[in-house]
Formats: sequence, structure tokens, C-alpha cells
Amino acid sequence: MVNTNSQRYEMEKHKIIQQLRCPICHARLADQKKWCSHRIIATDADKGDFVTKCPKCKNVIGLSAEH
Repeated sequence: MVNTNSQRYEMEKHKIIQQLRCPICHARLADQKKWCSHRIIATDADKGDFVTKCPKCKNVIGLSAEH
């Protein structure tokens, strides 16, 4: 017998998570909850408030917080 409550919880968990993707290779950089007050956007390294490196393509990615 399949437990529908655990399946429903997993589906709801995926709905509130937004994946942040690399703008160059579209690899997954991080997860962000959709109900956060600031939305994080991946941009060029010189335009970002924070800088990170993509684990897949090794390019430097800028992250900006948007209201």
C-alpha cells in the first residue's frame, strides 16, 4: 500500500522550492524558497552583489538580490 500523505508532502515541498540555475550552462547552483522576500537572480560577475563559481562549467557567476 502506498502512503499518499508522504507523496503529497514531497509534491508540496517541490512547489515551494525554486532552483537557481547558471545563466551559461543551466546547471543547478542553489535552491531558494519562493516565499522569501528577496528573489536571487544569477547575472554576470561584475553586476552581482555576491560572486560564486558554477560547479559544472567553472564560470564565475554574480548573484543579485531583487525585491
